[in-house]
Amino acid sequence: MLSPVETDRARYFLTDLLDDFIGVTERSEGLGIAARLLEQATDFRLRTSGHWTGQGKWLIRSLETIHPVEAGRLVEAFEAYFRSDEKQAVIGLLEQWLAESGGRYFDGFSIGK
Repeated sequence: MLSPVETDRARYFLTDLLDDFIGVTERSEGLGIAARLLEQATDFRLRTSGHWTGQGKWLIRSLETIHPVEAGRLVEAFEAYFRSDEKQAVIGLLEQWLAESGGRYFDGFSIGK
């Protein structure tokens, strides 16, 4: 389980990456952002749910174990983006996950101050 400080930090970085994804217009840049977003968002969901995370194939397998419906939604959402540049399903799912942990986070966040 993440501490409140760790949760805020994870929310901040996921919010930042999601905003980059929303605003990207170049396909090549979008692919790179989406790949990072898939990993970071899945890690966020697992860790904020109090579960171990994984890498590669184990990341999605771990999510399937605890949230099979959400794992399916995640895969479908990213497939829609990778196949036809449709972002809305990714955005909607990740905004839901962020909302369940306190919402998007920028204001008041700092590192090392």
